[in-house]
Amino acid sequence: MKIAEFIIAAFLIIILPGQDFLYLISQSINNNRKAALFTAFGLAAGNIVTISAIAFGITPLILKNHSIMLSLKIIGVVYILYLSYKAFTNDTHAKLDEKSDNNESMKKFLTGVAMNVLNIKTWLFMLLFFPQFLNPNSTNPKLDIAILGIIFIIMVIIIFSTIAIIASNFASFFKSEKSRNILKYISGTMMLIIAFLIVIQ
Repeated sequence: MKIAEFIIAAFLIIILPGQDFLYLISQSINNNRKAALFTAFGLAAGNIVTISAIAFGITPLILKNHSIMLSLKIIGVVYILYLSYKAFTNDTHAKLDEKSDNNESMKKFLTGVAMNVLNIKTWLFMLLFFPQFLNPNSTNPKLDIAILGIIFIIMVIIIFSTIAIIASNFASFFKSEKSRNILKYISGTMMLIIAFLIVIQ
């Protein structure tokens, strides 16, 4: 396996602004640090599904089936539009520094997982990206994919957590109701942009 090359390429890909990146930023500046971190963990955990699918040869079957691809796209768009609606109707009177309870944190985590899994580009990217760094003569390609997958997920956790912490620091500047309203509409608009990106991909 070309682990060194994989780490460099993975880093460049992770930091490129995409659907997951935009969602993480919107959640980080619109919530507290705990919620932002759970969102980052969820986005990272979503890769477990796609990497496992690659290891067991499921991904190519999904990508070749137009009905499944279309279904994933429709579900993704509807889900993002729902999140956009939730963002636009968010209670601006809620305290910014209010701690999220365990249920709310789990919701952020699961939403992050769903965002990643419903991203068709993630499936296509993983299928095209991972094989380039595998040893064609390997006796256990599934283990090799698992190793690269673990490295990738750890990198996503580190990078996305750092982004979440930095972005969430800006939330302290939005304490007034007017600022919170502006932030609410920015977050909702970002969700609409993500939905648009899913439609045209």
